[in-house]
Amino acid sequence: MMLKIYYNDAIDWVVAESPEDATKVWEEHLGEDAVDYDLEWLEETREAFSIGFDNCCCPNPLPENGIAEPINSRRIEVIASPAAWIKQNGRGFLCSTEW
Repeated sequence: MMLKIYYNDAIDWVVAESPEDATKVWEEHLGEDAVDYDLEWLEETREAFSIGFDNCCCPNPLPENGIAEPINSRRIEVIASPAAWIKQNGRGFLCSTEW
């Protein structure tokens, strides 16, 4: 099966094979069961999307054809295609807007 990017409520993003696998990835990353959470995973279908990083945590190198845009003195947004994020990170947890 092919890897895709899934997100829930625009909070957590994961690279997984399916919405069911996205829940497994999320559980593996957090080390807890998803039974108490109402997780609805949606596929990321935009041509490109951004993930914000603290300056010290920006991916190096950037995803293929990725663009880094400074937001302020402490934050950078990296814009890349889903395929580039998948290629750089593989199956697993990608990011969360709550951490």
